[in-house]
Amino acid sequence: MRYRPRYNFTGVQVVVNSDFRNSIIASDIEACIKQGHTPLVLSKRKAQIDILFEKVKDKADHVLVLTGGKKQSERKELRERLSSISESESLIILATGQYIGEGFNCSRLDMLFFAMPIAWDGNVEQYTGRLNRSHDGKNRVTVIDYVDHHIEMFANMYNKRLRTYKRIGYELSQDVERKPDDRFIYDSETYSEVFRNDIINAKAEALISSPYVSTSGSERLIRIYSAMKSKDVSISLITYPASHYSDDIKDRIENIHNRLNMAGIKVLFADYIPSRYAVIDKEILWYGSMNLVSNIKEDDDEMRIVSRSVAKALIEEYTTDISN
Repeated sequence: MRYRPRYNFTGVQVVVNSDFRNSIIASDIEACIKQGHTPLVLSKRKAQIDILFEKVKDKADHVLVLTGGKKQSERKELRERLSSISESESLIILATGQYIGEGFNCSRLDMLFFAMPIAWDGNVEQYTGRLNRSHDGKNRVTVIDYVDHHIEMFANMYNKRLRTYKRIGYELSQDVERKPDDRFIYDSETYSEVFRNDIINAKAEALISSPYVSTSGSERLIRIYSAMKSKDVSISLITYPASHYSDDIKDRIENIHNRLNMAGIKVLFADYIPSRYAVIDKEILWYGSMNLVSNIKEDDDEMRIVSRSVAKALIEEYTTDISN
């Protein structure tokens, strides 16, 4: 069976010009203003800043645009305007990354939006550092990130940011009750038991996107499938066909695919797989850098989210097609 993405993507321009994506960001910005936050919205492209400005210019008392290409007098005027804004007035700052370097200071900022993907952890640390200035009444800071899972380069960049967030002390936040010891971001040492239990306790279906497979990874999935509480649950695996591998291991990969099919796991082939994830019962989502049916690397990380809307959005990026 062949599994094909519904869309072709062209990268940066898609992100910059997507009205759907920019409207989501604008809606999130408006929501944070209504909750009393002060957001900093960053993009690499001035064009996207201009688009977002048009969408949020009436959503706060002050909406400042800080981008390159301005005269020194204009930059001075913006700094003076920023420093004169009252605490009682709402504020949105839209900026390109190069403007928010060392020396920029607005201590009331408590939310950071990454409107475009970035990869280098030094930039992530620098930009999140803009939130870490002490300010009366500020006891929590939040980063709003967007996972462009349908574009492989951007999906990989997100995985790098995920590792950086974990390293500098951030945790994934969502509006669900959880125990104090619950995690949302897992690594190679902490994910396996929770992931196994999610699959074992599935009630209807599990969809796993693992571009690559290995003997140990496939046997691990078969053992989990054998231990499932309900044998009526369907498990499907999206992966690359054997032709995607080097000639010396094609036969072994084909045997792995056959072994999975014989065990009752439906193997779906795709020529392009931008994301690695698992969706259980259209509600529990695992997403990150792990090939879940292959060898897990020491520096791999995965986030676990319980959200029907997020899972639905990811699944709907794809359609299936059976080919002979």
